[in-house]
Amino acid sequence: MSLGEITQLPKNLALNTRCSCGSPIRECPLWATVVDRLAAHPRFRAIRENPYVLDLGLFEAGTVIDEKHQTRLRRAWRKAVYAGAYAHWRSGLKPLAAFAHPLLRGAHNKWRLFEVLTSLEPRLLVVDSSKHYLEAAALYAAEPQRTRILFLIRDGRAVFYSGLKRGKSPRAALDAWRLTYERAEPVLNRVVNSRDVLHVRYEALASDPAWELQRICGFIGLRYERGMLDFRTRAHHVANGNDMRLQGGAAIRLDEAWRTALTASDLEYFEANAGSLNRRLGYR
Repeated sequence: MSLGEITQLPKNLALNTRCSCGSPIRECPLWATVVDRLAAHPRFRAIRENPYVLDLGLFEAGTVIDEKHQTRLRRAWRKAVYAGAYAHWRSGLKPLAAFAHPLLRGAHNKWRLFEVLTSLEPRLLVVDSSKHYLEAAALYAAEPQRTRILFLIRDGRAVFYSGLKRGKSPRAALDAWRLTYERAEPVLNRVVNSRDVLHVRYEALASDPAWELQRICGFIGLRYERGMLDFRTRAHHVANGNDMRLQGGAAIRLDEAWRTALTASDLEYFEANAGSLNRRLGYR
């Protein structure tokens, strides 16, 4: 069961955005039933009136934003929590452990949500695509025996080009990617058992999805079936994520436009500021 960026589910409930099945999320048969089940729990009793009682972690939406919730103060608080949690998990210093508590609280609530979902639609696996490495560390810390992490990697030059194309400055286009990968590996290496992490390259997945999916299935202990590649054959209930979830296509295409679009000066800037990191991730 693919859940998409499930950390943002409270926002989707608050704004009543569309589920990938096509229905407004409060009218979606699956999510409406999930809300009913959660409302029976004392901690989430007020979920219909205030979806944010279902605290699934810290998120910062980039496109669909609940302005009443994603305030400047909350963004500042999120940055402070992330900085402290990173320092705690990176160094192991116990005085900083309090910073990880909001993330761990969100992770425990996610596990409660997962249990409700799997009671409604029997599944061996739920996939959370919330993406942030600290959210992944918290989810693993909450339930290490039941959590496996896919560490997604893409050539930094492609991400850099994507940022420039959206009008970002070179520094802004590069920093989110650079800082994520500089920080993610040390944290995951410290918090997560190495056997529970699989590195997945975007380029390998897009070039040969069948082969890469077989490798992922082997890692998580599922039998690979060819039908897995045709994910449009059944309805999904992805609450938040890329807009492709609302479209009809299923093709996976490799996008390497950066190879011809980046200028010589762009490549020089990238090399000076992130070339060594990109090579450490396996790109030449």
